[in-house]
Amino acid sequence: MRNFYNSIFLISTVFVLVTAISSCSKNEEDISAPSITIIRPAENDTVHLKNSRVYIEVKAENNSNIDHMEMTVITQSGILLYKYEEDQIDKSSYTSSENFSLDDIDIITKVKLVVTCENELNAWRKKEVNFYLAP
Repeated sequence: MRNFYNSIFLISTVFVLVTAISSCSKNEEDISAPSITIIRPAENDTVHLKNSRVYIEVKAENNSNIDHMEMTVITQSGILLYKYEEDQIDKSSYTSSENFSLDDIDIITKVKLVVTCENELNAWRKKEVNFYLAP
């Protein structure tokens, strides 16, 4: 009977070790959400419109391929000033440098940049930064 219990213990120990070692493999798919770095503009930055243009630069990284990125710029009252969307990026690192025109800004206006990024495993992350637009 003692041999039977020793055999079960040995089999269980081997199973646990094999499971633990295989879970440490770098070949496993990453289920964590992508990291988002908003390069430009910085939090509470004042962006002076040059020729009515606004420049935004955002970088997303993940061990899995990034599948989707969306960026919006909205006013405090919820008015959408700009929207960018990219699907099927299929890269583990993606930098988006966008510029767009805003002709209706004639006073300093507080806005929010909202960036949402999703990887191919549907893990997503959102990051926001508030900044000001000045004519």
